[in-house]
Amino acid sequence: PTCSLILRPLREEYPLLSLALSEARTAEIVEGLRDGRIDAALVSLPISGAGLTLSPLFVEPFWLACPSDHALAQGGALRAIDIAGPDLLLLDEGNCLRDQAIAACGAGSGAPRHATSLETLRSMVAAGAGYTLLPSLAVPQGPDPSGLVALRSFDADGPGRTIALAWRASDPRAAGLSHLAAFLRGQAPPGTVACREAAAPASRDSAADPV
Repeated sequence: PTCSLILRPLREEYPLLSLALSEARTAEIVEGLRDGRIDAALVSLPISGAGLTLSPLFVEPFWLACPSDHALAQGGALRAIDIAGPDLLLLDEGNCLRDQAIAACGAGSGAPRHATSLETLRSMVAAGAGYTLLPSLAVPQGPDPSGLVALRSFDADGPGRTIALAWRASDPRAAGLSHLAAFLRGQAPPGTVACREAAAPASRDSAADPV
């Protein structure tokens, strides 16, 4: 979703830029950055891998998607701890959103029901199988036309993830990539909060989380 929102302004700002877009999991992204197959990547923090530079762009909140007749569909301010239960649906192991959902609500990783994609998660929620977390850029605009899914935002301290631009720390084009990061930060999508942090080397000990 991020790429679709910034492609037009990106082409206007960098008319000579040649783009080859792809999607992958964190380990593949980090490996591609290290061996030069990838020049830069959008990732969610924290990310592991020495020798990388990270420039935070924006913070993307999470939303709760639950069946419209579920107890969580109504109520006051929603807190992350409210959703740590057996009905939480997760993505398959190795997907960043799985780890982020577990960390956000303090749930265990042994949820019996899981899915391979966000679309499958949404279908499972609509079928009444449970509830899940969706990043704000994946939340449909407007109410669910079927009336089967309710979407709720969290309180001010609710869960979210930071999206950053990553590149090799040794890349001689670092100044240009920093300029690109600043441009992307200025294009922070609606519903997100632009970051102000400067680029920094990636931590050797942090956990990997791709976009």
